[in-house]
Amino acid sequence: MKPETAERHRDRVRSVLRYIAARVGSGAGRLSLDELSGVALTAPFYFHRIFHAATGEPVHRYVRRLRLDYAAYRL
Repeated sequence: MKPETAERHRDRVRSVLRYIAARVGSGAGRLSLDELSGVALTAPFYFHRIFHAATGEPVHRYVRRLRLDYAAYRL
């Protein structure tokens, strides 16, 4: 993969991570793959692949873990 492409992927994943963190903390509802891929400006399938490669876990597992961590913190 070209360095420019890798950097673009990292930027997209970072923007989605910020979006998820803001939504989880506000108690927002469900975060769909379509919604998150829209934030990253990519197709859902492609976004899922770059997100998993960057974070080491699928999108739904990351969101669930973040919600559980936030709930444990609130307790």
